[in-house]
Amino acid sequence: MLVLGAVGLLLPLAAQGWRLSLFAVGLLGFSFSVVLYNVAQLSYRQAICPPELLGRMNAAVRWIVWGALPLGSLAGGALGTLIGVRPALWVGMIGSWAAGFWVLFSPLRRMRDVSAGPETAGTAPGEPWLGEPGLGEPPPGRVVLGQGQAIPDVEEQIMRLLPGQSAEADVTFPDDFADETKRGQRRRVQITVHEVKRQNLPPLDDAFAREIGDFDSLAAARQAVRADLEQEARREGDAGVRRQLIEQIVAANKLEAPRPLVERLLATYAQAYEIPDERLEKFAAEFRLLAEAQVRRDLVLDFVAEQQQLKATEDELDHRVAELARRRNADQAQLYASLQKAGRLKDLERQITEEKVFAYLLQQSTVTEA
Repeated sequence: MLVLGAVGLLLPLAAQGWRLSLFAVGLLGFSFSVVLYNVAQLSYRQAICPPELLGRMNAAVRWIVWGALPLGSLAGGALGTLIGVRPALWVGMIGSWAAGFWVLFSPLRRMRDVSAGPETAGTAPGEPWLGEPGLGEPPPGRVVLGQGQAIPDVEEQIMRLLPGQSAEADVTFPDDFADETKRGQRRRVQITVHEVKRQNLPPLDDAFAREIGDFDSLAAARQAVRADLEQEARREGDAGVRRQLIEQIVAANKLEAPRPLVERLLATYAQAYEIPDERLEKFAAEFRLLAEAQVRRDLVLDFVAEQQQLKATEDELDHRVAELARRRNADQAQLYASLQKAGRLKDLERQITEEKVFAYLLQQSTVTEA
């Protein structure tokens, strides 16, 4: 960075005639040093940052870096007005070049590799975190006991500790662990309890009902929740039939999932779960079958919806929003605006379309109870 950045010092030397070429050479060298810096610092940041903090870290860096650009522009303009354009260029280029000395005199200059961070079993969605001793300071995490967020042996060790206490113990991955390769394995882990919080539930009364929604009483809230649960139960009951129906259509037509669509869906999954670059290949291998099945499902539904003109209409969307507003005892216009602001209207429209497609497919099929 210091070597290539020094080429940028040619920029203030540019003038008419042959010296105009100094501007092009200086700008080329300076731009190349910026690219080199971005590649190095971005790779280093992603290597040392815990996966669950990557989004927060990137947002903070973007806010600081891009947020300083307007201030730099104002400072550069003011400096050029006070001392002239060429002296202002000297100040800017010397300052940019000298910034590399912070790295030159830091431990980074002597580093040739980044030490591995703590291994985590919670790298895939739904897997609990599990840190091992001897691999540096593990990333802090929050675990709710009794909800499967940690394997049983880890929960048992946590229950024995008080805030501020640490312990090392041998734990065994259960036979139903998400990662089949780790089932039955034993690991030596280090656990530190930083703090303990107890979940205090509010009393179930009319005041609680008014807090969670626009309900006049607890009875009204219960009725709305019961209606939602009944609808969810019906959806879950239909899910098995729908899945088998799609599988039979795919098998009968020998439908293949186009690779570009699969890769795009995998990238969406990785972005949603904030998977670091070094784990993308493993993540893609683990979730490729799921992505292929989802792509085939979407292709079937989109084809039937297009051929049979089953896409959700505006009237159907308005009717669904009105139904949701009635069940939640909310204003329809406000709920519509809230869904639109959150980007949920497209999801609701897709849900209606899928319901119409499956209803059509079931009419063309014979369904028998097993």
